[in-house]
Amino acid sequence: QSYLLDANISLNDLEVRGKTAGTDRDADLSLMVSPLLLNGSLTISNGRSSLSSNNRNVTIRGDMDNSGSWYYGTSRTIFDDGVQSVTGSSVTDFYDLEVSSVTSLTSNGSFTVNNDLVIVSGNLVLGSGLATVIGDLVNNGAYTDDNLTGGVRLGGATQQIISGNGSFARLVLDNGSGARISNEIILQHVLVIDRGILDINKYLLTLSQNSLISGTGFRATKMIRSDGVSSSRGVLKYFPAGAQTF
Repeated sequence: QSYLLDANISLNDLEVRGKTAGTDRDADLSLMVSPLLLNGSLTISNGRSSLSSNNRNVTIRGDMDNSGSWYYGTSRTIFDDGVQSVTGSSVTDFYDLEVSSVTSLTSNGSFTVNNDLVIVSGNLVLGSGLATVIGDLVNNGAYTDDNLTGGVRLGGATQQIISGNGSFARLVLDNGSGARISNEIILQHVLVIDRGILDINKYLLTLSQNSLISGTGFRATKMIRSDGVSSSRGVLKYFPAGAQTF
């Protein structure tokens, strides 16, 4: 069964649930004209359930539980509350993802942001999950990870921009066209360069005590590059007290 939803006021909880007992029945919900604002949680219950944004923005002030199909189109998904989470058995990808949580948004695994990841406030908790970003990364809050497999991966096809004054954890550059920072940033975890040039321009890239630069085969097309003038800030690395091995 196909359903259409248009609400120009906020709703509370929304659940899309297909029928899985007896004779199976699909429940496919599509937004119409208005953006969707939920003061509660969004649940896509099972494999017989789907929600299509129809390119309309979706704001969630509770949790998102996705065990069905989420068709995001070119919409911006906004998490805008206190302690929030993304759960469910399905991989939940996004087009634009905005984290405006007061405290945190916790993901339950790896996912892809097919355009921009914008952290306005709060902490995006990734754990061992890898968030692959195809567009730009704007971080004025924080993201955290296990500093092993989790973090943010820049995996676009054109040069990506990194900006914001937030706390950056593990960052993976895997883009042959590279990435460029537009202000000073501080990395708390490992910087992994798999492909491309990290262009730090004139700005300072700070590596904390827990930050290392990981990668092999560094060359002219795979490195950290500044703009080369004497006023460029370059790279600053903090070391713990005691002898170090290089």
